[in-house]
Amino acid sequence: MLTDMLIFVTWFFYGMSALGVFILRKKMKEIPRIYKVWGYPLVPLIFVLFTGFFLVSTLYNDINNYISGQSPVINSVLGTLITLTGLPVYYLSRKRS
Repeated sequence: MLTDMLIFVTWFFYGMSALGVFILRKKMKEIPRIYKVWGYPLVPLIFVLFTGFFLVSTLYNDINNYISGQSPVINSVLGTLITLTGLPVYYLSRKRS
């Protein structure tokens, strides 16, 4: 159960990292590229699309397993909620410094 939650949240952050490549390259066009992404923009785009498909299908399967009684909780949602509990800690620590 813990692994299911961890994998879902980890893939969310993998997808956001790949999406960040597109955002930073659009916002900072003039910055020299020290590290080149192989196959840009096709390979990162395929990865972002796969990640989105993986997250949606995992969420769909977890909800179906919960509805059918095969799982006591929706693992992907619980993992996301546990991760989001770190936001108040982050904002409180920023406020103090």
